[in-house]
Amino acid sequence: MFEKFKAKLAKSRLLEEKLYQEVLRELNENIIRDGLWAKALADSDGSEEKAKSKYIKLRVQSMKDETEIILAAEREELEKQSAEEERQFNEFLNEKEERSRKAVFFLKEKGFKVKIRSGKWDIRDVYGVRTVFSSIDELEKFVDSKKGISDRELAVQRERDFIKEEVAKSKARDERASNNKEDKLKN
Repeated sequence: MFEKFKAKLAKSRLLEEKLYQEVLRELNENIIRDGLWAKALADSDGSEEKAKSKYIKLRVQSMKDETEIILAAEREELEKQSAEEERQFNEFLNEKEERSRKAVFFLKEKGFKVKIRSGKWDIRDVYGVRTVFSSIDELEKFVDSKKGISDRELAVQRERDFIKEEVAKSKARDERASNNKEDKLKN
């Protein structure tokens, strides 16, 4: 920890050296801040040599202050951006939550069982056929496909879906059994 502190002090001294170098360059090019020069003269009882020395110190401090003001403005701007990004993100989450709430309400009203787990919607119809959605857009598409369908039509559609799933499961079982018989005959 002490090493970090020493390194920070060394860095600060090098930065200050650069500032003094910049003030000297300004003086050589006759770039003088009138207000600082007047303060330096006033603090030096009119002595130009003392005023020059005082001016250099005042100008270095002025440069440090300018840098701090710029950094403070940048920090403030970053904080504003961060706050705005957080507001937008929260708005997005609230919108997603509202969309989810509406979709889940509709589905439950139509007799579906809905569970939300790890950001996914686990939907089961009255026959237990399960469908999982990982995005709100997929869920809303599913809900839209169920809108405009009467409860009777929805029941028929569910029954068809259930039968299709059962047929697919049966075929998969038959295929596994067939493969097992073939494997036994080969051996």
